[in-house]
Amino acid sequence: MPAKAGRLACDAGILDPLLGAGAAGRRGRMPSRGARRAGPSGRAGGRAGRLRGGRGGAWGPLIGAPKAIKYALSGAAPTMIIINCKNYAEVMAPRDMRALIEQARRSSARHGVVIAVAPPATMLAAAAADAGATPSAAVPAWARGAGAALATGAALDTAMQGRHRRPRPPSRPLILAQHTDNADLGSTTGQTTAEAVKATGADGSIINHSEYRLLPRHRRGAVERLRRHGLLSVMCTATAGEVRAAAVLGPDYVAIEPPALIGTGRAVSKARPGLISRAARVVDRAAPRPRSKPAAHRTRLLCGAGIATPDDVRLAVELGSAGVLVASGIVRAKNRAAAIDSFARALASASREQAEAARDAAGQ
Repeated sequence: MPAKAGRLACDAGILDPLLGAGAAGRRGRMPSRGARRAGPSGRAGGRAGRLRGGRGGAWGPLIGAPKAIKYALSGAAPTMIIINCKNYAEVMAPRDMRALIEQARRSSARHGVVIAVAPPATMLAAAAADAGATPSAAVPAWARGAGAALATGAALDTAMQGRHRRPRPPSRPLILAQHTDNADLGSTTGQTTAEAVKATGADGSIINHSEYRLLPRHRRGAVERLRRHGLLSVMCTATAGEVRAAAVLGPDYVAIEPPALIGTGRAVSKARPGLISRAARVVDRAAPRPRSKPAAHRTRLLCGAGIATPDDVRLAVELGSAGVLVASGIVRAKNRAAAIDSFARALASASREQAEAARDAAGQ
C-alpha cells in the first residue's frame, strides 16, 4: 500500500474500531516494510487503492460500522433472527414497537444471538432511535479516499487477522428496512434509497421480499448500494435457482422463502426440508469470497415462511440455515416476549450443537 495512503489512513483513525482503544496511541505508525510491499492478498504488486468487486468489498461495512453490524458479520455470530413486522396492526402504535425492540434486546443479550427487527417504513427512524442506533447520512470512511485504499491494503489484513479481537454480542437489536430500491437521490418519488435508510440510523435492509419484488436487473444495484453505505443486505429468494443468482451478488444474507408457505403456519423447515439443505449447498458454492478474510465472513443462508415454533427454528439450523425470518409467528403471538425468547433459545441451542458436531467431525 502506498506510504502516503497508509499515513492518511492512520491519521484518520480508520483502524481504531478494529484495533481497540490502543489504536489511538499508535496512529501514525507505519506498517512494516513487508506489509507496505504486500497487496490485498499478501502478494507484491497488490491493487491497493481499489475496492475489489463482489464480496471483495465486503470488508467495507466492518470499517467504522456499529458494533452490532460487526458482530452480525463475524464468526462470533453465525445465527440471526429477523422479525419482519410488515404492516401488522399489532405494532403500529409506537409503544408496541418500543416493547418489541426491548423484548428483542433482552433475548439477544440472554442467548447471544443477533436479533433484527424490520419495522414498517414510516416507523424506521423511530425504531432505530429506540434501539439506540445513531443516524448518519455520511458516506462511511471506507468508501472515501484513504479509506478505500486501506480497505484492500495489507494493514487491514494484518489488523483483522492478527490483532482484531472477537466482537462481543450486540447490546441492541439490529434495525432493518423492509425494502430498499436501486435508486439514486433526487427525482425518485416514492422510492427508498440506501442513503435514506442510512440517514434513519437503520443497520441495513431486506430486499426482494416476495411481497415487494425487485426486477432482476435491479437486484445487483440494490446490494451494491447497501454495501457502499456500510449497510447489511438480506436478499429474499423463492427457489433454489434464485438462491444461486442472489448468492453470486454477494449480499450478507440470502433468505429462502417459498411464497406459498408464507403466513400459513406450515414451516418451510418441515414442509420442504430438502429446499433448505439444497440452498445451503448452493450458497456455499456460489457466493464469492474475498481473497483475505476470516472464513466466517461470507454470505450466509437464512430461511423463512411459516416459521411458527422453536422446533421449526431448530430444524432449520440442522438443515444448514444460519437463522430464520419470522413475521406473524412473533408479531401476532399472544405472548410476544415469550415467543421471541423461545426462538432465540432454540437458535442458540441448535447452533451450539451444530458447532460441537462440526468440531467432533474435524477431530476424527
